[in-house]
Amino acid sequence: LINRLPAAEAQFLKYTSVLDRMSGGLCDAVLETPGSVQRLETLERSNRFVIPLDRRGEWYRYHHLFGELLRDELERTEPDVVPALNARAMAWCIANDMTEEAIVYGHEAGETDTVAGLLDVVELPLHYDGRMATLEEWLGWFSDDELTRYPALAVYGAWVRALTGRPEDAERWLALADGATPAIA
Repeated sequence: LINRLPAAEAQFLKYTSVLDRMSGGLCDAVLETPGSVQRLETLERSNRFVIPLDRRGEWYRYHHLFGELLRDELERTEPDVVPALNARAMAWCIANDMTEEAIVYGHEAGETDTVAGLLDVVELPLHYDGRMATLEEWLGWFSDDELTRYPALAVYGAWVRALTGRPEDAERWLALADGATPAIA
């Protein structure tokens, strides 16, 4: 299917497949080219596996199976491009106050320092919102070595583990914070 499309359209589809949801501005940033609003509208009108997420026609996503197919194709044909696409998505999300989305894209891009800084900002709000599973998942992205570079994350991880009845895990995370060599900002 994708091989039968014009090259520009195929590239748009593949490159934007890294996005969980798409807007014209976000796609423009990821692709480093204008015109995504019109392209998304055209895809929606032609019923090309694009699903609108709001009534204003600002946000879209790919049908799940189609999105997976596109991401698989991108990973197979251009795996070296994926981190850069995610880094651009992260930067756009930061600039547009979409911190949680920026964290996910930053993780996919391998932007550990940025993700650590963003996670430090949203830890308490996530906790207060009762989203401990998300918080634990994101903290779990960091290796022991990385946690010694980000002692605040290690302390917070210890606190989460203590609150959820895992004192041994909490002690291990505190030990990581104790052995920390903070990253220089």
